[in-house]
Amino acid sequence: MRAPALAVGAITALCAALPAAAQSSVTLFGVVDTAVQHIRGDGRLTRLDSGGLNGSRLGFKGQEDLGGGLAASFHLEAGLNTDSGRGRPTSFDNVTDTSGDFISFNRRSTVGLMGRFGEIRAGRDYTPVADNHTDFDVFGNSGVADSSLLTQALAIGLVAGRGVRTDVRASNAVVYVLPADLGGFWGYGMYALSEKTRDDEPAGFLRGDGGHRGLRLGWEGAGLNMALAYGKSILSFQQDLTNIHFGGTYTWNDLQFFGQLSRERTTIADVRHTNDAMALGAIYTLGVQAIKFQVVNSRIKRSGMEPMRATMFSAGYDYNLSKRTALYGAVSYIRNNASGTFDLGVPVAPGQNASGVQLGMRHAF
Repeated sequence: MRAPALAVGAITALCAALPAAAQSSVTLFGVVDTAVQHIRGDGRLTRLDSGGLNGSRLGFKGQEDLGGGLAASFHLEAGLNTDSGRGRPTSFDNVTDTSGDFISFNRRSTVGLMGRFGEIRAGRDYTPVADNHTDFDVFGNSGVADSSLLTQALAIGLVAGRGVRTDVRASNAVVYVLPADLGGFWGYGMYALSEKTRDDEPAGFLRGDGGHRGLRLGWEGAGLNMALAYGKSILSFQQDLTNIHFGGTYTWNDLQFFGQLSRERTTIADVRHTNDAMALGAIYTLGVQAIKFQVVNSRIKRSGMEPMRATMFSAGYDYNLSKRTALYGAVSYIRNNASGTFDLGVPVAPGQNASGVQLGMRHAF
């Protein structure tokens, strides 16, 4: 009788454990995206690049039901250079880039707690302004048609040369996300610490540099999705860089319209810089095909200097072989004014134009 009793006990224990196991989940996900690009500027460059349609990545995420309406979650997401197999850089203090030769969870690495109050998560995460730029860009801020090359020109270092490490993601961040059921309203805020412990290390930076504050508020309903975002990066060597961005989409049958308005401001070497930009675009979906168009205009005003102006014209085509696999192509052309130096990855002399074309494949899992 002992064997049947043990069997019944084992089955009972297994059944008791099943609900607990069902309350937890872990997901492996990723994107492998590689494209051939040909870019013209002062010179010409043909290259194999990663992330022409969507950023290549490898990630793990999970959630556990804690009961009482609470849940714990984690999200680990590593950026990949699929053309070479290398990882992508991250920043431990929002100022210093670490090497990208190894795999790091540079895209996102957070742990969080969710409930009726919303969600609180901590770690490395996307900044609210970067999310706004990406969500309302026809090309998702990827490849040769990336609108952020114009709309976030000051943050990526077109003028300053250094760039801002918190233009897309911020380390050492605490994020609060509003509850989901707010009648179509949504939003979240971010507070990121610098964690720099010494002045002038690296040269020119002071303690506190690299801190970031951000906020994003939006509304979605009746085919319309729109949001306003604000970000401020603490930078003593060039004064704080602020970025305010408004974007929206409207979906009508198979046609989706996109729009962006943004302003960046900072002071570099006692010269005030203001970058005013706008973008308009659309995606027409026809079965497994998507046709994309976008026009972006940027004007950087510099006190006492000639403004830098540029207009980017872009077009793209996606063909979805399945829900996970797509072939795609895109072309882009930047027309600079006499002082403009906007480019697509190959530097240009003032007044010179730039162009790029890409063909690629993306597989998501």
